[in-house]
Parts: sequence; C-alpha cells; structure tokens
Amino acid sequence: MDEPALEALKEQGRASLPVIALVYRNPIDASPEELEHVASPHLERARMLITWLTGEPPEPIAMAISTEHQTFFRVTPCQSRKRQRLGFGNAESDISGQLFRISKLAEQDERFAFALSMFRDALREQNPPFRAARLFSCLESLAYKIEGEAGSRKKVKKLLGLENGAITRVSDERNSYEYDRVEIAGRIRDKLFHGAPFKPSEHLTAEAAKAYQYLQKHPRELGDILLVDCELEFARWANGKSIGQSNSAPT
Repeated sequence: MDEPALEALKEQGRASLPVIALVYRNPIDASPEELEHVASPHLERARMLITWLTGEPPEPIAMAISTEHQTFFRVTPCQSRKRQRLGFGNAESDISGQLFRISKLAEQDERFAFALSMFRDALREQNPPFRAARLFSCLESLAYKIEGEAGSRKKVKKLLGLENGAITRVSDERNSYEYDRVEIAGRIRDKLFHGAPFKPSEHLTAEAAKAYQYLQKHPRELGDILLVDCELEFARWANGKSIGQSNSAPT
C-alpha cells in the first residue's frame, strides 16, 4: 500500500467509532457489583442522550469501577447468545429456505419488514420494560391482518394461539406465580406509548399482581419470554403457518 492510500485510511479511521467516557459519581461506597447496579440506570440514560445528540447508538466497550480502596476494570464486548442455528422449534432443517422466505416477505410486506426492524431494535434495548414494550409491538405488527378482535392484546393472543390466556408460570425460593405475559407486556406498552394508566393492583388479578412484583425483581424475564414468542412467530410466517398471514384466524 502506498503512502497516500495509507494516509487516506487513517483519515477515514479518525471518524470511525469515536470513544467517549461516561462517569457517574456514586454517593456511596460499596462492592463493585452494587456500585455498578446503582450506576447502570444513570449510565443508560446518558447513552440515550448521546444517541439523540450524535444520531448514533453508543456501544459500551469497557467499565471501570473505583471504590475507596481499589479500582476494577473489565472490557464489555458485545454479548452473543451463542446460538448456532434457529429453526421452527429449533428443529427445522430448512433454515436456508426459511431465511429466503423471510427475506421475500420483508421485501413484499412493509409491515412485516417493520416488525423485523422493531425486533432488531428490541434486541439492542437495555432497559427491561422498554424491551418488553418493543417486543410486544413487534408481535402487534405481525397481527395486523387479524380481524374480529378488539384491542391489541386480544389480537396478539390470537396470533400466538393463546386466546384463553398467555399464562406463564414462574417461581422463586418460596412461592410460585402465574401471569399473562401478553396482558402485562401490552399494558406496559400502552403506558409507555400512549400514557395509559397501569396500576397492577387495579388492572391485574391478585395473582398476576403478585407475579408482577416478582418481575420487578427479575426485570429481564418478561422480555426473554416475549423474545421467544417473536422468534417462533417469524418462523411461522416463514413456513406459511401463522394465523397473522390470513385476515381471520381459523376456527
């Protein structure tokens, strides 16, 4: 490579992936884990502001945590789910065919392409309630052809074949809980998108309200379940088996 070409590459690199430092001064001294837990929502809000300011989503690359006595440092590379392949039910052999059909659907159906875009954005979202709301909206986009149901939550349940309730069971060391994941995610989405009131004690059953308290302590669980719902629904579309591909659900 000649000198002018090398200099041109250096010039291009100067504008690529600039690095900035975000600093949060904690009012307490505690373990590194606790300090990071307290700082995380503040750093996430700062990243939102940077996204607005620069028009680019910042990606964390490292974390330094200083206590009164020590400093801890680690790199934070993008985390992979280490999935090797995905098929319908993780058992479909025609994965290349699925990918081709999903590509064609995205090319032919703008709303399907929008659902794929929201799914991608949801995977990037770090805030658990925001992530759940985005994943619900992804499912809602895939239910746009379904008729005969009033309300997005009912349409999503019909899309998933869960008209009688999208019941999920969870447990901790002491108790077991049941909740309707579509109901809760839909209400979170309505609160965030439309400002609709959401008071668990008023809008959920007593059992679901207790489960919601559990989810507050395990905030990523709701999004993880909805993520699987989205993955399988895209696979159903690819295989021509989704209720959302017809104007009404089969009886």
